[in-house]
Amino acid sequence: MMHKSHNGVSFRQNAHRAKDFFGVWRRLLAACRPHRLAILFSVLAAIGATVCTITAPLFVEELTTLVEHNMHTDVPFAEFAHIALVLAVLYVLGALLFALERWLTAGFAQHVSHHIRFHVFEKINRLPLQRCEQLERGDLLSRVTNDVDAVGHGLHESAGELLPAVSLLLGSILMMLFTNVTLALVAIASTLIGVGAMLLVMRFSQKYFLRQQQDIGALENCVEECYSAYDTVRSCNAGAAVRERFLSLNAKLDTSSFYARFFSGILTPLMSFMANFGYFAVCVCGAVLVIKGSIGFGTVVAFMFFVHHFVHPFAEIATAMQGVQSAAAAGERVYEFLDLEEMDEEQGKKEHLATSRGEIELRNVCFAYPGADRDVIHDLTLSIEGGKKVAVFGPSGSGKTTLAHLIAGFYPPREGSILLDGVSAEALSKQAVHEQISLVLQVPWIFAGSVRDNLIYTTKGVSEERMRAVCRAVGIDAFVSALPQGYDTVIGEGITLSEGQRQQLGIARVLIADRPILILDEATVALDPLTEAQITAAIDTFAADRTVITIAHRLQTLRHADLIVGMREGRVCELGTHEELLAQNGTYRELYLAKL
Repeated sequence: MMHKSHNGVSFRQNAHRAKDFFGVWRRLLAACRPHRLAILFSVLAAIGATVCTITAPLFVEELTTLVEHNMHTDVPFAEFAHIALVLAVLYVLGALLFALERWLTAGFAQHVSHHIRFHVFEKINRLPLQRCEQLERGDLLSRVTNDVDAVGHGLHESAGELLPAVSLLLGSILMMLFTNVTLALVAIASTLIGVGAMLLVMRFSQKYFLRQQQDIGALENCVEECYSAYDTVRSCNAGAAVRERFLSLNAKLDTSSFYARFFSGILTPLMSFMANFGYFAVCVCGAVLVIKGSIGFGTVVAFMFFVHHFVHPFAEIATAMQGVQSAAAAGERVYEFLDLEEMDEEQGKKEHLATSRGEIELRNVCFAYPGADRDVIHDLTLSIEGGKKVAVFGPSGSGKTTLAHLIAGFYPPREGSILLDGVSAEALSKQAVHEQISLVLQVPWIFAGSVRDNLIYTTKGVSEERMRAVCRAVGIDAFVSALPQGYDTVIGEGITLSEGQRQQLGIARVLIADRPILILDEATVALDPLTEAQITAAIDTFAADRTVITIAHRLQTLRHADLIVGMREGRVCELGTHEELLAQNGTYRELYLAKL
C-alpha cells in the first residue's frame, strides 16, 4: 500500500501485504493485445508441437509390440523402418514447432517490455517537478531497468514455457485416458501429492519475490546516493554510517533473496519426486496388468513416455510460475509508478506567446510544497518590466529559489497568478512557458556528450561564430580549445570540469539559447570576483534587451541591477534600486555596510 511521508510520496510498501496478482496480469495482458497475431501463431505452434509429442508414444507402443510379437522370428524390416521413420518425423517436427513458438514468444515479450519502458520514460516527462523531486532516483532506476526486465522475462516464461507445458499436460492426460483408463488414473493420482506441495510452496513464495524486488530498489538507491555524494560522504567522515546503512540493506536483500531462491529451488526436487513416484506406480500397476493379460508390454512402455510427458510439464509450469510471480511483483511496482498523478492536460492552452517582451508579474502568489503544513511564499506581488536586470537577495530559506521555480513554471501557485507578457501562465502550455525562460542553477547539469552538445543542447540554428563568441565572453573558450578535440571533446572520458567551469558552461548554454527571460539561481557562487565580473559583462552584451533575474548574495552582483528585491520568510521585504535601498534602514543597507 503506497503511503505518504512528510516529504511527499514514498514507494516503500509493506512487503507482507498480499498484492493484486490478477490485477497486474490483466494490465500486462492488455499490453499484449497489439501482438495478438504473434500470440495466436505461438499458440498454434505450441499445440502442433504437443500433438507431435503426445502421439509419438503410440508409435513407440506399436514398435515395441512389433518386436515383442516377432521376438523369436525375423522382425519385418519394412514395417519396422516405416514406424521408426514416422517417429523421427514427429520428433523433428515437434522440435521445430517448439523452436518457432519460443521465437515468437521471445519477440512479442521483448516488444511489450520495450513498450512499457517507453511509457515509464514518457511518464517521467509528464510528472510535475515537485513529484519528481520526491522520487528516489535509485529506486526509480530499478523500476525502469530491473522491474521492466523482470516483466519481460515473466511474459516470456508464461507464454514460452507455461503455454506449451499446459498443452502438453492436457494432451498427455487425454492420451493416457485414451490408451488405458486404469493406468491413466494411477499415473494421475500418483502426482497429486507433489502438485499439492508445489501449490503450497508457490502460495508462500510470492511475498518473497516482491520483497526481493523492493530490496533491490532500496539497495540501488543507497549506492546511487553514496556515489553521487561521494565527496560529501568523505568530507563528513560518514563512511562508517554509510557502510552500516549499506550492510543493513544488503542483509535485507540477502534474506529476501535467500527465501526467494529457496522456494524457487525446492520446486525441482518436488518435480523429481513426482516423476519417480509416477514411474514406480505405473511400473507396478502395469506389471500386474501384463501378468493378467489385460495389456501388452508395449502399452507399459508407451505409458512410461506418457508419464514423462505428464510429469515434466509440472516442472516447466513451476519454473514458469516463478517468472510469472516475479513479473507480478515487478509489474506492481512499474504500474504503481505509471499510476502517479500527472500534470494537468494542456488542451486549449496557448502553445506560443504572441510577444516576447520578457515582462513578468506575480499577483498575490501563495505557494506551499506538497505535504508541507505552511506556505513558503506568502501573498507575493511583484512586477518586472521587460529587459530589466533584477537581483534577488535574502537569507537561506527565504523563498528565493522557490520564486525562481514558480516563474519558470516548474510549480503552479496555490493561490494568485503569474503573468508573462500580460498572459496568465495557467493559459500557457509548459512548452510556451519554457520557450520564454532559461534557468541556470547553482550546480548546472552536464549531460553525457561533447562540450558542443552541452552548449547547444536543444537550441537550433546556432552558428559556430556565435557559440565561440559567447564562450569567449564567459571565459571558457581558451580552456575548451585546449582540450584534445576542442569543442568536440566528450566530457567524462578523462575530462572533468570544476564547479566554476560547470557554471561557466551552464551560463554560456543559456546565453546561446537567447530566450527572453534569464534566471540565474546563485549561478556564479563558485566563481572568483574577476570571472564573475566577466560573466556580468557577457550577460550585458548577449542579453542586453533580455529580462535577467539574478539570485545572489554578493554586493557586486546586486548593486548594478535595475531593481533589487529583498526577501524574508517568503515575502518581499525590500524593493528598489541600489540608491533607494541604501536610503532605507534595512537588510540591504546592513549588507552594504558589512562589505565596506
